[in-house]
This record gives sequence, C-alpha cells and structure tokens, in this order.
Amino acid sequence: MQDERDLLSRAGLPGRPWYRHQIYAPGMDTGYATQRLPGLNDALFLQNDPATAKAYEARLYSSLRAATRTLAPGSDG
Repeated sequence: MQDERDLLSRAGLPGRPWYRHQIYAPGMDTGYATQRLPGLNDALFLQNDPATAKAYEARLYSSLRAATRTLAPGSDG
C-alpha cells in the first residue's frame, strides 16, 4: 500500500489538484479515459510548457525512487 502512496503528489496534478496519482489519471480532454503520466503529458502536449514538464519530471522521479525503496527487499513496504 505504501508503494501506491509514494506515487501520489501532495499538490495534485497541474490544473486539477484533486487528482494526485502521478502515473495515471483521467485526461484533461479525455473524459474518464485514463492518461498515463498525466502531469508530464499535460505540460508537454496541452500546455507546451517545458519548464512545468521539467518540474513535474523531478517530482515523478522522486516518487518513483521512493516507491522503489518501499518495494526493495528488506523494506517494510
């Protein structure tokens, strides 16, 4: 369960803070259809904003590292 929590963003996704999962969420323009890497996808393709994409990339990297540590052999996760 902790590994899933590691993939949540406290701030939520750009433009929709109520969605917090960084790997998948409903797309901005897809209704309820799932979008993979939603923050990165939105920043690059909807907003064309490389600075926001870079910031999201850093948050995503940090979350993935935390989830990896949680799932590592010998961890409590």
